[in-house]
Amino acid sequence: MTAIDRLSDRLHALASRRLLLASGAVTVVLATTMFATSGRFSLAAIETACTAPAPDVRFTTSADDLASFLAACGDVGRAAYRDLQLLDLAYPAALGLFLGASLALLLPRTVAADHARARLLIAVPLLAAVFDYLENAAAWVLLTRFPDEPSTVLHLLGVASAAKQLASWASALLVLACLAGALVQRVTRHAPVPSSAPEA
Repeated sequence: MTAIDRLSDRLHALASRRLLLASGAVTVVLATTMFATSGRFSLAAIETACTAPAPDVRFTTSADDLASFLAACGDVGRAAYRDLQLLDLAYPAALGLFLGASLALLLPRTVAADHARARLLIAVPLLAAVFDYLENAAAWVLLTRFPDEPSTVLHLLGVASAAKQLASWASALLVLACLAGALVQRVTRHAPVPSSAPEA
């Protein structure tokens, strides 16, 4: 059994409505702070100070673009970007658990519960979280060593961003597909069976 198999099985065993609600609540609070406010820990604060969106919300960023971004931020912008990394210590885990628990609860309603390959899909949101943390680790290194710009770390952040975005979008689409499948099965299961016409 691979590490991904064990991870999927573990999350499948832990998944419950309580985990779904708790991780969902934390995700909403953190996402609101990050995306819907303009104060500390927000993406808007970074964009205002750096005159460009944070690398975290771009699909990918080249090494040159990252170097230019950090230089243009100035001390205020880099402090705002550092604040985002503090919030991002919790956000990937909360979102990964929420999407993973959603899949773990919805998959048995759409496919056979013991379908091993289908259950591997539960790990996709957790992989997104791993790539997110890899992106964050690279950002911390760049912020700590500024104005030094290790090219390997610059490239790593760009690659991790792309992998995170792909895995995150795949996770969201999987949850929507499973939700639609579960609704279809529910409607089909409760649909009245037409009675056969009486013979003449």
